[in-house]
Amino acid sequence: MNNIYIMNENSGLVLTIEDGGEAGSKIVQTEYDPGEPSQLFDINYFNKQAVIFSTLWPDCVITVDGGITFISILIKIMSHNL
Repeated sequence: MNNIYIMNENSGLVLTIEDGGEAGSKIVQTEYDPGEPSQLFDINYFNKQAVIFSTLWPDCVITVDGGITFISILIKIMSHNL
């Protein structure tokens, strides 16, 4: 799937790369803006896993860092060791 936005059904907010940043930037929820490229993602499969790529930074994927008490969602340059 290409050029999709990911929306929270309850709040109506969509995932956005904070400040349109690059690798290492946080993923936050904001109002939908049809002209905002940092809200668009591609979903592909790699090693039988769904991988969400940024369309703004195609070498970056959404990753989850953290543990039980704190989780951070970021974009990072894709590692081929998924």
